[in-house]
Amino acid sequence: MGTIKTERAFNILMATNRRHYTKTNPYQDWPQNIGYRSRISAAHLHAYSLDALNDKLIEGATVLDVGSGSGYLTSCFARMVGPAGRVIGIEHIPELVEQSIANINSDDPTLLTGGRIQFFVSDGRLGYPAAAPYDVIYVGASTVEVPKTLLSQLKPGGRMVLPVGKYGDIQYYEQLDKQEDGTVVIKKMMRVQFIPLTDEAAQMQRITWSLKLSHHHWHQGFRTRDFFFVRHRPSPPHYASRARLVT
Repeated sequence: MGTIKTERAFNILMATNRRHYTKTNPYQDWPQNIGYRSRISAAHLHAYSLDALNDKLIEGATVLDVGSGSGYLTSCFARMVGPAGRVIGIEHIPELVEQSIANINSDDPTLLTGGRIQFFVSDGRLGYPAAAPYDVIYVGASTVEVPKTLLSQLKPGGRMVLPVGKYGDIQYYEQLDKQEDGTVVIKKMMRVQFIPLTDEAAQMQRITWSLKLSHHHWHQGFRTRDFFFVRHRPSPPHYASRARLVT
């Protein structure tokens, strides 16, 4: 199975067709843009993530998917935790939430209508305390430090997987296992490169700067190939006061 180490993760990936979640090159093992400076991760990274979380994604588990993006891993998680489980997707760009709902409806609408998946428009750095504690927390964007707010929402015996490191610099995928006494064991797994976990204002600012740079480059006789590497100055942190449920 190559990158995939567990048969269960392999079966879930085979059951969750990427063509429902990205319009361009769904089967290419490379990140694909889905709009709003967001991406669906490469297939091998999805495989790696499901392997890392496999023994925690049991029937009836509760999962928090921070930066749920296209909804692809959200669907994989939902299939793994079964009808008795619950997956909360948090995304601060409303249009991406609407897109992910459309994607899942194209794939398997019962994941939504059965209540197994719920999406909220909110600042992912705050998590979703109303459904805590979680057996699994997955963060699909990078942070310089592990967010304490998210860690506090992880159940003893639970696991968090997230990319840690400065945007544009070296980042590592880290696995955090919370022990029964509340201590945390950290395992550094592999080098990765993710966009930063931030707020809507900062992300929209990056889009604005990218469009300006693209416009400038076009008139200079060449086109920016990939906006991912555009330098930006983030706006000051802004935290949403309330999560908004999207159905």
